[in-house]
Amino acid sequence: MLIEGDPLKDIWATQNVKMLIMDGKVVDTAFSKYKNPIPSSDAYQTLPREIAISPDVATQGSRTVVKVTGRGMWPYHVVMLNGEPLETKLAGRNQLEAVIPSEAIANAGTYRLTVRSPGESYPESNPARLVVRFKP
Repeated sequence: MLIEGDPLKDIWATQNVKMLIMDGKVVDTAFSKYKNPIPSSDAYQTLPREIAISPDVATQGSRTVVKVTGRGMWPYHVVMLNGEPLETKLAGRNQLEAVIPSEAIANAGTYRLTVRSPGESYPESNPARLVVRFKP
């Protein structure tokens, strides 16, 4: 390691690294090609834990567009219906829009909607319930 100054007189001289040679190769001390291998410990905070949906009631066998609101939505978030991904787009900082195809809610009942964040430590929000009523 080549430094500017005398570390025996001033320990802070060790901060003035001009060049580092390791295993016979010059090391990039500016770390210009460095990528932190440790993921951020707070990455999960970008996922909304609590979500709300509108409408929360749909008709059996109908194509439905659902607005999913939650704190801190991102373009990479995906709305899931009973664990299956839906066509999703970002509609605002705190809102996603998801299209539920008619065949996905062919039966009346209660369906589970969540927001998934691929690659996150906590990859899914708490569920919101969609009630699908019988077709008149």
